[in-house]
Amino acid sequence: MKTCAEVYQNTILTNKVELLSQTMFKNRHWIFQQDSTPAHRARSTQNSVTAHGIDFIGHEDWHSSSPDLSPLDFKIWQHFEGKVCAKSHQNLESLRSIFG
Repeated sequence: MKTCAEVYQNTILTNKVELLSQTMFKNRHWIFQQDSTPAHRARSTQNSVTAHGIDFIGHEDWHSSSPDLSPLDFKIWQHFEGKVCAKSHQNLESLRSIFG
């Protein structure tokens, strides 16, 4: 059974963040922001982000309740919500198929 950190790394970091880097940011410099959830704070996640050459704000520097930083979350969630809500889903597999 995979840990939450492994699922996060495989599902979000490897499959989505790298794609967003190429499409949304057109390979320009950008900084990835993670909050302090355990999957984000995991040493393996921090190592994975670093290995992929993604510049990021580490959990020790991230103030999760800061209203100044929170809007950055909404752009990515807006992107995911648009994909998820584009059609009706009858089951979990249908929902999962959106994210490959």
